[in-house]
Amino acid sequence: MGVSTYERMNASTREQALSMSRRIDLYLSDNMPDLIDKHDLATKRDMLEIKKKFQQHDDSVDELTAWKESTTPRIDNVKSRIEKLEKKNSISVVSK
Repeated sequence: MGVSTYERMNASTREQALSMSRRIDLYLSDNMPDLIDKHDLATKRDMLEIKKKFQQHDDSVDELTAWKESTTPRIDNVKSRIEKLEKKNSISVVSK
């Protein structure tokens, strides 16, 4: 006894039935750009851009810190020299 066309089609659709997780994956794949915009979602690209900006700011702060550390001894030296000159010449410079 042969298998009818209807039974073959029915069996084929049962084999190809989408699981719930597969349906969700397809829905998200099709609608992700709209969902991102609608719900203000962050993407991996957004996170990478933010991480890059933080790194740039961190680098800037590191440069400023290095400049401060290299400048502080020079400032202290200048202050010391000014104090010596003030004592030597009996004057006082008013700083604001």
